[in-house]
Amino acid sequence: MAITGGSRLPTSHDFVFPRGALVMGVEPVLKFQSAEDRAKGLPVEQEKDKENGLLVWSVLVIA
Repeated sequence: MAITGGSRLPTSHDFVFPRGALVMGVEPVLKFQSAEDRAKGLPVEQEKDKENGLLVWSVLVIA
């Protein structure tokens, strides 16, 4: 059985990283910007969560 994109699996930090984790970097997830939008000089927007509207971030983790 496949998991559909955007599915949320509630879990704890300790379950996923039982021996801890080291954050190596954090950066915003940006929305796709077409060539036309870039040519117009429109600013790149940060992606927002579809359920709660909070900004989405990408975190590089070493476990």
